[in-house]
Amino acid sequence: MLESRILPNTLPDPAEHLGQLSDSLGTLLAAIKAGEWERFAELADKMAPEMDIVQSAAADRKFDSADQRVKVKAVLGMLESAINECSARKNQISPLIDALNRILPPPSKP
Repeated sequence: MLESRILPNTLPDPAEHLGQLSDSLGTLLAAIKAGEWERFAELADKMAPEMDIVQSAAADRKFDSADQRVKVKAVLGMLESAINECSARKNQISPLIDALNRILPPPSKP
C-alpha cells in the first residue's frame, strides 16, 4: 500500500514576511540612528529577500485585511524614514568625498 504524505506548504506566508520585514526595518533604523552605518549593508542585504516577497504579495493584492493594510502602511513609513536618513547621511559625507577627490591623484590608466 502506498503511503500518502502531505507536503508542507512551501509558499511563503506574506503576513509572516511582512512582520519580519517590519522587524528588520526597525533594526536598520535603530542602527542608523545610533550612527552604526557600517552595519547598513549587512542589514539591508538580510532584509532584501523579505522585501521581495512582501513587494510581490502586495502586487498580487494578498494583503486584503484592514490589519495587514495598516502594517503595510507602517512598513512604507519606515522605508521612507530610512530613505530620509540615508539621504541626510549622503548630504553629510558628500563634501568629504569631494574634498578627497580633489586631493587624491586620479588612478592611472593602463
